[in-house]
Amino acid sequence: MHDPGQTFPRLQETGCLSLIGMAGAGKSTLGRLLAEKLGWAHLDTDRLIEAYYGLTLQGLLEGLGRSAFMQAEEQLVSMLGVRREWSPPAAASSTAPRPCSA
Repeated sequence: MHDPGQTFPRLQETGCLSLIGMAGAGKSTLGRLLAEKLGWAHLDTDRLIEAYYGLTLQGLLEGLGRSAFMQAEEQLVSMLGVRREWSPPAAASSTAPRPCSA
């Protein structure tokens, strides 16, 4: 696993844009298009989680159970060190209901 205090270096200091929605809604496609248009880096956290754990999201969910999966997902995403100025209302994503750090 990882050191809970570890964070990845920030890609840029200006913040980030997070797309949250149901599976298959087009977040990855829209994210790539927005990043290209804005000249920003694009990171699909689903792919990051799969690469980090070496499992598909479904395999990780089945292996850990929903509660532990949500904790693992939140922990890994929090290591990115991204900052949000606005926290969206709770949505389908398991990381959405948690408060954003400033």
